[in-house]
Amino acid sequence: MRPLTAGEVKQIGGRAGRFGIYNEGYVCAEGDNDFIANRIYADTPEIEYATIQFPETIIDIDAPMLDILLRWKDITVNAGYRKADIEREIKLCKMLEPVVPNKMFIYTAITTPFDEKEKTLLDLWFDMVVAEYRNESLLEEVFEIYSEKFSKKLDKLELTYHIFDLLYNFSIKFNHPDLSEPILRKKTQLSDEIIYRMSLFEKNKKHSSSTR
Repeated sequence: MRPLTAGEVKQIGGRAGRFGIYNEGYVCAEGDNDFIANRIYADTPEIEYATIQFPETIIDIDAPMLDILLRWKDITVNAGYRKADIEREIKLCKMLEPVVPNKMFIYTAITTPFDEKEKTLLDLWFDMVVAEYRNESLLEEVFEIYSEKFSKKLDKLELTYHIFDLLYNFSIKFNHPDLSEPILRKKTQLSDEIIYRMSLFEKNKKHSSSTR
């Protein structure tokens, strides 16, 4: 967690207000409005470099996927540029390459968005990828398991939300359009449930403070 930069606040406000289409726009925020206002009117530093993403075209090089990633990591770029960090992709590739030899399949898997630092998500991702490679997709089964009655505990709800986020991204990456929409609906339900639980928590906190 960190405060948004001036550039990030302007980007969010600009997207919401469609700057350039309307002559006047308004930005509102819940919480510290002074912070938002200061960031909106603050000077934005000039861009010092451009970030280069890993180029998919080099996957065709005759070498294992891990070797390709490591070679790319070691390449020096010209001033004014920097390469995107691929430590995450290297870590995931090391897990997959011993059991999944297809380089494009590995690349699709390691670029699926999810929080690999959360062990539950990492284990689930690995099992689903290996099953997918063997044409034994686990996506529908996992979806049904986690679609059962949700926990009332906020931390478990949040983890379940992240699981559905992984399932949704997985369904897009590995072309399961029949499941994408149901997963998205469940994500929305979970989001509503989390907001509801948080509102109850805030009400209880205010009530306990007022009765002291």
